[in-house]
Parts: sequence; structure tokens; C-alpha cells
Amino acid sequence: MKIVQSFWSKPLLNAKHIDRDTVSIGGWPDFETFLASWALSAMSIQKCYQNLNLYTDGFGKRVLIDLLELPYENCHEVFDSIYTIDSSFWAAGKLFVYKSQEVPFIHMDGDIFIWEKLNSELFAGEIFAQNREENFGLYHNLYTTFLDGIALMPKEVKPYFEESHQFEGINMGVFGGNNIKFIKEYANSALTYVLKNQKFLLKKRTPYINHFFEQFLLKCFVSYYDIKVSYLFDTISNDFQEVLKLHHAPFKSKYVHIVGSAKKNELIAELILLNLKAHFPNVYDRLQKILPEAQHLLLNNTL
Repeated sequence: MKIVQSFWSKPLLNAKHIDRDTVSIGGWPDFETFLASWALSAMSIQKCYQNLNLYTDGFGKRVLIDLLELPYENCHEVFDSIYTIDSSFWAAGKLFVYKSQEVPFIHMDGDIFIWEKLNSELFAGEIFAQNREENFGLYHNLYTTFLDGIALMPKEVKPYFEESHQFEGINMGVFGGNNIKFIKEYANSALTYVLKNQKFLLKKRTPYINHFFEQFLLKCFVSYYDIKVSYLFDTISNDFQEVLKLHHAPFKSKYVHIVGSAKKNELIAELILLNLKAHFPNVYDRLQKILPEAQHLLLNNTL
């Protein structure tokens, strides 16, 4: 199965996010940790899966491929075509990548680290993802915030609410599947919703908007079309402690996902650098060598 990661640099370079969990350098405290996370993620995934592909733009290729020399089998520069999307909507880059796939795939975020292959049974179904997000108040708050614009939403949203009266999402730190037709339809609809309603969405200035049009809309779509979703974790706590145990890696924790505001934790940032140095010392040394040039590129690039 094709393994995919994506980095759309416009949100990073513009640094005008409305999502409070990603206001800094991709959510991380500094650019060094941001790059260390990408390096540890790519190296750990590539150690388990060989066909790792990167979807990015010119800045991403320059930093992750040319400078850091991360082991992507293919690098696709694709994000020029979504330059009209406001950088507040960072998840739009992921949606664009989802809809671009022509074969079954696994997309893994750049804050995921693995030390063994994921359960192969996960990849046999139509759609798979990290976990359900049940009883998350943020989805209810987002829905009520945008209720006055329900006519603008995809047709799959209203029936989900009226039939279930629930507000759930699907965590897509890991996402993919075999039902490419469905994934394309979902991703196209979600991306079109953002493109057509940017002014309305920006006017709301609400946190977690990206979770709404990526993760909540996916839940609405799988419900509407009766699509079965396989999950890496059947249940997970609302604070995600089960996937944040980087201090137990690689022995007790084989899968780590540094979710949201956990990126601001100084201990986690330190552990990422320590893990990179311990497991991939050549990449750690290269990061230290290229960091000044990468920081110069960050400060002198705008989109």
C-alpha cells in the first residue's frame, strides 16, 4: 500500500493561523523541533515501510528533501494549485492530497512516530483512521457556531445531526483506505466547502475550524453513505494519553502521535530531539548542520 505524508508550507510561512493549537511553528515551540519531528517521523515510518511519498511545495522540497535529505521515494510538488486558500485552513492541504490519490494509501501526519508496522488487518477495509473522537465538545461548539450557514454545508451534514443528535469526529493522524472513490468524493466536497466559504469561515474566527471541515465532515460522510471505518484504536481518552507516551518509545510505545497542544510540552520537544539523536544520529547531525540555512529560508520566504 502506498504510504503518504504531506507538508503544505503556506500556513507555516504566513503564520496567521486561527487554530490556537497551531499558532506557532506548526504547533511546535521552535523550528528546530518542527524539523526534528518531521525527520523522526519520516525516518521511523521509512524503517517500517519502503514506499514513502511526500506531497509538498517548493519550500517543503528544499528543506525536507534537499537539506535534510529525508528518505522519500517520491516527492510531488503539488500545492501551487491551492494558493488561493487562506493559510488559516491548514487541513486543506491534506484534503488536496487525499483527493489526489489513485490507489489505496495510508496518510500519516508529520507528528507520528512508529517503531513497528501497523496492524495489517486495519488496511483491509474501505476506510481506516486512528480513532473515533466521541464526546468531544468542540464538534458541538463548532456545529452551533456555523449553524447559521448550514445551507452552505455539504448535504451529508444535516442528516447526520438530525438522525443521531451526536457530534463526533474521526481523528485522521493516520488515514486512508481502499475505497478511493469515496475518499475522493469526501475530500472534494470538503475542499470545495472551504473554497466557496472562506469569507464566512474566517469571519467566525473560531478555534478548531480545521477539525470541523476535515474530521467532522468525514464522520458525516461515512454515516451518510454507510461506510465502515476501521480504527487503529477502538477507544481513546479525550486527552490522547495513550498515544503521547514518547518516553516509553520504542519499547512499550510503538506508535506515538503528538496531538495538538501537546506539541507545546517542552519535555516532548526534548524527547523528540533525543530520539532522533539516538536512533538516527546521522540525520540529527545533518539537522544541526543545516538548521541555520533552513531558518534563513523560513524567515525570508512568504506566500
